[in-house]
Amino acid sequence: MCRHDRQGAGVTGVDALADLVARDRRLVRLPALVAGRWREPPALDPVLLHEAVEAARQPVEHRGWGPADDGAGDEWYELDDLWVVRQPVIGDDCRGGPQVRYLVTPALTGEELLATVAAPRLEALSACSVGELLDVVAAVRAHVRVHAADAARVLGALGAGPGDVAGTARAEAEAVIGLLDPAALGEEIDRGLHVGGWPGRALLDGWRPLDVAVERGFTAQLDARADGALPPAGHAPAVRALGTRQLHITSANAFVVPLVSLLRAWATKGATILKSPVRNAGVGAVVAAALTDVAPAHALTEATSLVTWRGGSEAVEGPLLAADALDRVVVWGDGTTVADIRRRAAATEVVAFGPKVSFSVIGREAADLAAVARLAAIDALVHDQAACTASLVHYVEGGAARAERHARELQAQLARWDRLRPHRMAEAAHHQHLRLRRGELAVGRWFLNADASGRTTSAVVVAPHAVDLRAHPMHRVVVVRPVADAAEVIRFCHSGVSAVGVHPETLRLRLRDALAVRGVSSVVPLGEAERSFAAMPHDGAHVLNRLVRWATA
Repeated sequence: MCRHDRQGAGVTGVDALADLVARDRRLVRLPALVAGRWREPPALDPVLLHEAVEAARQPVEHRGWGPADDGAGDEWYELDDLWVVRQPVIGDDCRGGPQVRYLVTPALTGEELLATVAAPRLEALSACSVGELLDVVAAVRAHVRVHAADAARVLGALGAGPGDVAGTARAEAEAVIGLLDPAALGEEIDRGLHVGGWPGRALLDGWRPLDVAVERGFTAQLDARADGALPPAGHAPAVRALGTRQLHITSANAFVVPLVSLLRAWATKGATILKSPVRNAGVGAVVAAALTDVAPAHALTEATSLVTWRGGSEAVEGPLLAADALDRVVVWGDGTTVADIRRRAAATEVVAFGPKVSFSVIGREAADLAAVARLAAIDALVHDQAACTASLVHYVEGGAARAERHARELQAQLARWDRLRPHRMAEAAHHQHLRLRRGELAVGRWFLNADASGRTTSAVVVAPHAVDLRAHPMHRVVVVRPVADAAEVIRFCHSGVSAVGVHPETLRLRLRDALAVRGVSSVVPLGEAERSFAAMPHDGAHVLNRLVRWATA
């Protein structure tokens, strides 16, 4: 049986977390969950902390993982047993307030975190039924739902931009509640780990016999040749899915990434250390606070660590990436990140979600370009284009005039979104956007939306030539390219393309085989790049299957 008494509860829930995190805009205290125990940074005087940081002078090197990851403009300092992050405040809400803030979180070591995946904890977690683990997820969800306003305060305080622009943090809190769905997670387990007619939860909970023909093997056949008959057969084979020791290094390009990764770990009974980026630490903090409130001494809680640390810290990452420390390392990030983790964790199985791009295809049969632009904008705005599934380029069949009509309709849709969800382009993206307008795409036809100050908030450009997407600024900038034949897009497809949204449906059905065989992960109807379903492959693979260890007996 799993332990689930309430001894040793370390936090009173999301409401207390909100008071801790959002109390002072100058100083954000970010707790850590370490092997089920709540680690809270001490109360500090912001003025004294500032003086200590100034005295330290030289920040320690931080390895930022990916262009959308945490680290842009942040300075990391190690003071005593704390990580201190000096962060620029982004957004108009900083007028009249601090231009920088400090975030403090416990400085941990890899050895401390490895307690999470110790054999007794993994064994205790394995003894829990899937049904009981789903009950914990349901309790976490109920807690967050009751404290949804506090969860939004946490997400707003720990976000990269203005605290709660147009309800963004509240919408994110609702999305977190939606993802913490025990029924959906149960279906994901059953479908994603289905073998031999057995649903995934049955295979995680115990050994299940297989009704299959068994080949005895070459050596047994040699024995039969000498003796005239095979030795008596043993019992029918059985199979089981077993949890593993997991490290998840997540990215900041989409706020849901840490929770998606965590739920996959829980769905596979994984003893889990999960690193959230400092600019995307809110979701992990909310779930940790809820988990320690509803199940403080449960085996799932004690086999979970939700933390952040300075990227590249040898004190943390050296022990974690050492041979036989873990069974799986899941990494989300850019190509440099993935290559670095593969090199340093060479003796461990690495499950990598590297950089990908997405685009849209609009056929000449599409008659209502206003309706099409609405669908195309939905795909283009997935996490403000930081997500792999967000469309960066729209290929419009039918010539330059039709591409320009689409661009105008799309500009109107982006302006609508600028009103619904006000957006401030990050400084680096703003400068990259200006470089494109003055350089590579100076000959393009630009359609701009701007705020009251005249600063661009979103843009569409009709490009007369191919664009190097490595220079794409993201942040609501869409490239439109005319093509004479929609089939021309096939040559742009490879394994680095995540999703292609196609309209109309007849064109999608005509193109999907050619796109998929060249490596595209999802060929979807326009407007559905962000869709998901139980056991949906991710980057061409079933992830839960890669996280468990399969055993036969």
